[in-house]
Amino acid sequence: FRNEDNTNQIVECGALGSLVCMLRSSDPSIHYEAVAVMSSLVHSSAHIKKLVLNCGALQPLINLLSSSDMESRREAALLLGQFANVQDPDYKSKIVQRGA
Repeated sequence: FRNEDNTNQIVECGALGSLVCMLRSSDPSIHYEAVAVMSSLVHSSAHIKKLVLNCGALQPLINLLSSSDMESRREAALLLGQFANVQDPDYKSKIVQRGA
């Protein structure tokens, strides 16, 4: 996203919950796009990383690691890697505990 204001508006309008729902779609193109948007959002801010995780994105992302779509698996793995870099050690253990 072009700037922090755009990113904040996406978060403030409540789009994170919709993106998490999209991760559960049976259509690979939908969850691929949701992961791409989430990746862009979390790349901009550690605070947004925590918001995305707190919206329930972790388990659907881990589930995508078993997707039949290779691109979705790859993007989910990259995003999980970004979450593992959150400074809070609880997030790393949550990722491992949930089967990633």
